[in-house]
Amino acid sequence: MKRVVITWMLIILSISFCEAQSIQDAVRAERERQEQQQRAAQEQKQREEQQRREAERQKREAEERRLFELEQRYQNTIKSAESNFKQGQYAKAKQEYIIALDLKPEEAISINPKIAEIDEFLLEQERAERDIRYYSKIASAQRNFDLRQFDQAEQDYKEALDLKPENAASILEKIAEIDKMRNEPALLHLYRKRNVLDIFPKRCDIILDNVVVGSSTNNWKTTVTVETFGTKMLTTEINGKKAEVRINFQPGGEYYVRCEVDSKSVDTGRTRTSTDRNGRTTTTKVTEIQYTPILQLVEKNLGEREFNAIK
Repeated sequence: MKRVVITWMLIILSISFCEAQSIQDAVRAERERQEQQQRAAQEQKQREEQQRREAERQKREAEERRLFELEQRYQNTIKSAESNFKQGQYAKAKQEYIIALDLKPEEAISINPKIAEIDEFLLEQERAERDIRYYSKIASAQRNFDLRQFDQAEQDYKEALDLKPENAASILEKIAEIDKMRNEPALLHLYRKRNVLDIFPKRCDIILDNVVVGSSTNNWKTTVTVETFGTKMLTTEINGKKAEVRINFQPGGEYYVRCEVDSKSVDTGRTRTSTDRNGRTTTTKVTEIQYTPILQLVEKNLGEREFNAIK
């Protein structure tokens, strides 16, 4: 009986030992699993830390490159702006200073005064260029006014007014003068100088707009008022020979036309026979005077002198 009890006790102890062993194995396996998880977590954390550090390094390097490139662009832009300023390329220099300011707004304290200085130069340059254009327009207006080209003269004065509105009083006075002269009739001075060789001066009628405005003869002059403007033809004719001159009449204009008649003896192809008292016969060619009219539009100063010389 005692042996049986001992046997059972040994069996129970063996079973308990096995169970304890199994529990220890399970605990050890769980501990190892947890340690593996901790190691994996630690390794993952280390990898993440390395990745973070790498990302920060790359970000830092990228920022350093960006700042370096920004500084290079800034310095190059400033140098170009200074070079253009020295060469008088103010508009280009200003644009480059503005670009530099966009690159580095913190440099405004040094860049803004340069831009302000350029603005002063540009303003002065603009005034000078406007003065040149203004006086050029005034000169052109005066030339066209003297040539009686009133439409172009008025346009020139209006463009000058746009350039310098402060001179409105004098310019508007000129424009008003143009408007007044647009209604002034033109004057046509016709004259024929004295020709001492023209013993038998041929009279010729001068026609304008199908109206006889004068009949020229030796040492003659007259002045005709023309109230309709534009290009007109002045004509005259002697024995089928015609002369003409084209005149572009403008309001208030004065025009001088010299009238001349060229005469020469021409052979008619006929002959005349005469007998003197001694019975001698003489044959001579028959000639006649041929007249050719001439009309010539002459320059005002010359025409005025020749016209006034005729008494």
